[in-house]
Formats: sequence, C-alpha cells, structure tokens
Amino acid sequence: MKIIINKKTYNIKKFNKGGNNLGYIDFDKNKIGKIIYLPEERKINKTLDSYGYNDNPYREIEIHKECNKLVKEKLTSNLVKYYKYYEYENNIILIIEKYDGDLISIIDKLTLDELWSIFGQIFITFIILQDKLGFYQGDFGPSNILYKKVNKA
Repeated sequence: MKIIINKKTYNIKKFNKGGNNLGYIDFDKNKIGKIIYLPEERKINKTLDSYGYNDNPYREIEIHKECNKLVKEKLTSNLVKYYKYYEYENNIILIIEKYDGDLISIIDKLTLDELWSIFGQIFITFIILQDKLGFYQGDFGPSNILYKKVNKA
C-alpha cells in the first residue's frame, strides 16, 4: 500500500502493534509519518471534545503541539517531537521524530541501573504532563516507550 504526499510516493510499513495506528511511512531521514484512521464524522467535526476521543486524531495533534511547548520550555526532552500533519483519504499522517526503537526491542540488553534511569525519566515526564497539561498517558506500555541512541560524553 502507498501514500502520496506533496507528489511524493511513500510505502506504508507496519508497527509491531498499536491501537488506531495503521502503520507508518519513512518521511525523511529523521522523521516518520504515523498513520491514524480518520473516521468520517471527524472529517466534519474537528473539535477536541472528549466524546469518542479514541477516534479523534485532532486531539492527538493538539496534545503533540502542547508537548512540543514543554520541550521548547526545556521542562523535559523526553517527548516525541511533532512537526505537522497531512490528511490523506481517510487518514491523518502525523509527521513526528524518528526513533531507533521501543523498550521491548532492547529491554533484555539493559542493566538494572539503565532500567532505573529509564523509569525515573518516565516518572518525571508523567509528573510534568499531569502538572502542566492535566494529562496522563492512558496507554502506557513498553511498546510506547521509544528510545534514540545517544553518544555518551
């Protein structure tokens, strides 16, 4: 299956799992396009109401924008960077930062100290999300914890 954005064709790839995610595209070297189903009624009603929020990709877009502000304010760097979105047929394609993988793919290779560090970062990030946005992550699990390789200084 393919998607065309700005006259460029992208092949759809599948995530290992994911609720409303239909897959992703490699948008460029540092970005992916996460594909989310756009229900017919949301094409008309783009409000951020909580009714049917699981079927509301516009709510996810607004949450990503608010998270970008937290990163810009240097409150945390542990949130996915969002760039923009495209509507394509019955889908929203969120352009977000590309990561190297999820926690499931590396958990067996981590030391206990590294795991404590990861969970400490997650805990602090959750506190920031709750305090600044009144938001909590309701779909928390190892497949939703993304990592990016960094060079140790």
